[in-house]
Amino acid sequence: MKFPNLRAIMVQRHVRQYQLAAHLRMGLSAFNARLCGRLEFAPYERTRIAEYFALNPAWLFADLEVPATARAYTTAVLTPAMETR
Repeated sequence: MKFPNLRAIMVQRHVRQYQLAAHLRMGLSAFNARLCGRLEFAPYERTRIAEYFALNPAWLFADLEVPATARAYTTAVLTPAMETR
């Protein structure tokens, strides 16, 4: 799955794809193509999405998934996901 942290934040904060697409001023199909990995997010798009959620873009677009226990946070400040054994 592409962008598991972004997807988890969208679910947690009840943000739909069309809302982020509108924030980026792009169509829903264009946003979906980026979210599914068929197209790349441009650097400014990553920055705008990170600002929307008030999160670090490096963490938000990381390939590593955040542990399930960390998904229950409510603050806007997050630490990068850490691998568990």
